[in-house]
Amino acid sequence: MDRIPPILLALVCVLAWSFIPIVSRIGQADIDGLQFLFWTNFLSTLSVGFVTKNLRIKLAKEFDVIKCSQTMYLGFLGCFLYYLCIYHGYAKGDSVEVLVVQYLWPPMISIFAVFILKER
Repeated sequence: MDRIPPILLALVCVLAWSFIPIVSRIGQADIDGLQFLFWTNFLSTLSVGFVTKNLRIKLAKEFDVIKCSQTMYLGFLGCFLYYLCIYHGYAKGDSVEVLVVQYLWPPMISIFAVFILKER
């Protein structure tokens, strides 16, 4: 089979993401949240770089360097703040409570968009 079904990839992604509370609790036993955040971002960068290099994705040549760097900066900043809060929550609180709050952000964005941005 040349192509992996998208639903299988989505299920693997959900399964991997479900281990975040366990891994963050175990990982923060010896290091603090900032060190844990550094290592997870470092490993994620290596993984994406490895996949990109092996798949020989040529899309990088089509992007403007300035726009690409701005996007990477904003993406890094957003992920940094998000995971900093998540890892701090897992270190200090109950994992189930943090998991519930973690999954509440999409509905909260929709609710705030109606009131703040006047979206319909």
